[in-house]
Formats: sequence, structure tokens, C-alpha cells
Amino acid sequence: MQKPEVFTCLFLGRLEHQKNPLYLVDLVKKLKDKHKFKIVVVGEGNMRQPLEDLIAQQSLQDYFEFLGFRQDIPQIMANVSCLITPSLWEGMPISILEAGACGLPIVTTPVGSIPIFLSEDAAYLTELPNFHLSLQHIMGHYDEALEKAAKFKKEVYEKFDINKCYLNYKLIYQSVLKH
Repeated sequence: MQKPEVFTCLFLGRLEHQKNPLYLVDLVKKLKDKHKFKIVVVGEGNMRQPLEDLIAQQSLQDYFEFLGFRQDIPQIMANVSCLITPSLWEGMPISILEAGACGLPIVTTPVGSIPIFLSEDAAYLTELPNFHLSLQHIMGHYDEALEKAAKFKKEVYEKFDINKCYLNYKLIYQSVLKH
């Protein structure tokens, strides 16, 4: 598959400190002279206005599209190039599983539970100082990114099937209740 003309990154989540939305401005500043891309921001939160203000101060509005809270996530994912998750900390981010189910390449920080269920074979796990380099790599090697995404898609359907998850939780709760 050919790299998209305008590489579109999806930032999906609450616009709060833990999700690190202000980092998106630094990301754009590091890559804007190297690639044609934009960031689609889906979500709401107390950092939306500070993010919009920072974008305006840096005159980077052309690199961002804000969609707010949305329920049509699979349709949005079908129209972007990758998911970016530069979080400072996480639990179990459902957005990464959603991206996996859609076969969307992922660049994420290896925080919280992420490295437990997501490997370098299936995505790009990178610390913040090198986040832009991983995204730049995907932009230049999109076929490789799609291959990783296909691996993770298979894992999502094998390991995170709702029926399997239900049975696992049921077994856990039954063993707890017996004690």
C-alpha cells in the first residue's frame, strides 16, 4: 500500500494531563518541515482550551483538526493513517484495542498496561524523547507499519474477543468467591 498523501494521525482520548495533549504541539514542531501531515483530535477535557491556545500561539492551526467527543470511532479510524498515544501514564487504553481491531498502525508510549498486551512486533512503543522519530519512521515506512498493525489486529481478535474476556472474568470472580 502506498503512503497517504497527507499522513493523518489520530489522537483519541480525554484531553487531560495524563494523555499529554500539549505534547502534540512539540510533535508538530519537530516534524512539520519533514512531512505533510495533520493530527485529528477526538475527545474533550479540561486541556482542550490550553491546547487550542498553544496551537494558535505557535500558528500551527493547519496541522490540527478537532472533532470533539464522537461515537463513530471505527469510521474515523478508517480514514486516518495511524493512532498516536503519547500518554504519561495509562491503565488499559481501549483506544489502542479499537485501533488494533481496525488494523491501524499505533505509536504509543510504553506506560501502564500497554507493554503487557502490545509488543514491538505489533506496534511502535517509544519513550517521549523519541516519539517523533517513531512517527517519522512510520511516515517513511508505511508498509512496515501496516504489517505490524495486521499482526496486532489478529492478536486483538484472538485474545480480546468479548466472549473470551467474559469467560476469563467469570473464572476469576468464581475463584475469588470460593475463598
